[in-house]
Amino acid sequence: MIDASLKSRILDTTPGKYFYGRLVKKHTKYTLQIYESNTEEEFWCNRTLGEIHLFKAINRDWDYCLQETIASGEYTEAQFSIKKLSDDEFVIWVYDFENRILLEAQNELKKQQSLLEIFIDSIPDIIFYKDVNKTYITCNKALANLINKDKDYIIGKKDSEIDILVLQAHKCKEFDQKVIESKAGIAIEEKIFLPSGDARIMESLKVPFWSADNHLLGIIGICRDITEKRRAEEKIIHSEKRFKQVFDNISDAIMIIEEGKVIEVNDAYEQIYGESYKKLHEDIEMNYILDKVYKEDLAKIQPINYNEPFQAKGRILRGDGKERWINMKYEAMPDGCWILVVTDITSQVQKERELENLRNEFFANLSHEFKTPVNLIHSALQLLRVNFKRMQLDEKDYSKCFDICNQNISRLLKLISNLIDSTKIDSGYFKYNPQNYNVVSVIEDTALSVLAYCEQNHIEMIFDTEMEEKILYFDLELMERIILNLLSNAIKYSKGTQLFVTVKQGEDNVLIIVEDNGVGIPKDYLDNIFEKFSQVNNRFTKVGEGSGLGLYLVKSFINMHNGEIFVQSELGKGTRFIISLPDIQGPDEPIYSSLYSKMEFVERTKFEFSDLI
Repeated sequence: MIDASLKSRILDTTPGKYFYGRLVKKHTKYTLQIYESNTEEEFWCNRTLGEIHLFKAINRDWDYCLQETIASGEYTEAQFSIKKLSDDEFVIWVYDFENRILLEAQNELKKQQSLLEIFIDSIPDIIFYKDVNKTYITCNKALANLINKDKDYIIGKKDSEIDILVLQAHKCKEFDQKVIESKAGIAIEEKIFLPSGDARIMESLKVPFWSADNHLLGIIGICRDITEKRRAEEKIIHSEKRFKQVFDNISDAIMIIEEGKVIEVNDAYEQIYGESYKKLHEDIEMNYILDKVYKEDLAKIQPINYNEPFQAKGRILRGDGKERWINMKYEAMPDGCWILVVTDITSQVQKERELENLRNEFFANLSHEFKTPVNLIHSALQLLRVNFKRMQLDEKDYSKCFDICNQNISRLLKLISNLIDSTKIDSGYFKYNPQNYNVVSVIEDTALSVLAYCEQNHIEMIFDTEMEEKILYFDLELMERIILNLLSNAIKYSKGTQLFVTVKQGEDNVLIIVEDNGVGIPKDYLDNIFEKFSQVNNRFTKVGEGSGLGLYLVKSFINMHNGEIFVQSELGKGTRFIISLPDIQGPDEPIYSSLYSKMEFVERTKFEFSDLI
């Protein structure tokens, strides 16, 4: 059993204060009679239990916190733990907050150090701290993982003592010494070799670490493995060189444009434009490129909408004064820039022109070869008819044969005429002779001239106009051919019962409408109905009838008048052609008489309707 002296010596080793004694009651208050204590502070020894409410602990153990200003004027705070030994004996343990706070601070510091270590170990970059002797004091797991060792193996060693870093030890020592001497951070890029033989490129930053009184404590280092980054950069550089080589060897001029400025251009620009591309970079806007385009072709390109891609053909004037045909293609790139590709199509255009000239020459020769013998046959038939009459032969025996011959000759002549006209239009040699005419009377006379054909096909012709007279500037012959062609088509193909011809006044135009209530045109054919050699095949119409040139010529003739033509059709309900002509007049006086006599006009109508059987 421990004697009282030894027990007292053991208790005196405790860092806290304690009191042992018994309760003595005087009147209504309890006083603690101290038998033993490890403190001599009167403040604790002379406190009455009434003042600190220790009477609550007479029948039980109790913890109590006392906040008090002691005699010295300093504020103190303490925690009491009262343990009852018997009915009147107690042990009071007093924990001074200053000691407790220090202990809690130490625990919190350890906790924060642990969190900091976890945080540093989670960083993929290497982090270490060396003392002034270049000895590792601490490091994170990234360094340990790199050399395939534990952190404990590294800490306490120098680079020369770590077998894996022996080869780099001399360089590391020089680097560390340079950092110490410079008293500033230094960054370098170095290569290290791992045990596997693999070389890694490290980006290292080392900075000296100073105490508050400006004494060097050691070196803090941060290293990052940039091997993959450098390899990626090398690949990018190699790809850029390859791209540049391809870029400069492409025959098309390629320009990269950002906010309207050319920022990159290849060597082909000089070949196409005949001048150095340095002028492009000197120019602050892309207008320099557009200034090279012929004014006649500029309308196809301007204004450029940087939000939408476009493609256009045109001519440019090279720096040496030569003309070149180019195709410009403009598209957006994923990075927000635009790419302009200029292709030299001069040789292609020249070949197309040569081919077109050969084709036009072929058709002209073909038309001539057709027309000459047909005209001879026609003349011979006319002479034969005169001779038959002179011989007073019965006309019934040969009249029908003559009519069939004449009709088919007219059909051939019409086909040949259309071929020749289409060739002239394509080559730009067709003659356009506008004058001031009353368009209402021209349309009405032309419509009335086909009444006989309407009656033969049981079609009712209805002509309507909003005005009695309207002077317009147009080519009379072409206008008659336009109307006759539309009427001929309506009678031949519509299989309807009514045909409407209407003239209306628009805001700044005059509308001519030819409409039937026949079988209509399939929707699939409406988009290309005005193209050359286009034909409508429908089981309700004459399949493959005609040459496919009629509506092409109609649209071409209307274009010469700066007009437009539209078609609306629905199967089973009919077709409507709408011609829009500009409401303009020429400088000459209006002509009210026709260019042709009545007989000539009838012959022209027969000619246009020659294929109507």
